Amino acid sequence: MDRRPLSLTLSDLDDMITQTEVELYVCIKPYYEFVEFVNTISAITELSSTIILEETGVNMNLFDDAKHLCSWFGLYPSNNESAGKKNLSNCQSR
Repeated sequence: MDRRPLSLTLSDLDDMITQTEVELYVCIKPYYEFVEFVNTISAITELSSTIILEETGVNMNLFDDAKHLCSWFGLYPSNNESAGKKNLSNCQSR
């Protein structure tokens, strides 16, 4: 089996993904402070924050609190703290 055409296709896809991410970050640049704010939610990456803002817009007044925002996306991050020691865990989805 010749793997070369497959690797070229994967490389092309990787390039397309990279280019799409670059375009996304250029578009979101004026709203980067909101990306950083959403990024404070446990286990949410910068790319996830960008996608969340693309879906919701920057008006966070639509949500009563961070819990409602996470619920809207079907996520429930946990931030366990005991005796002042933080035990962070992954963000889970329903």
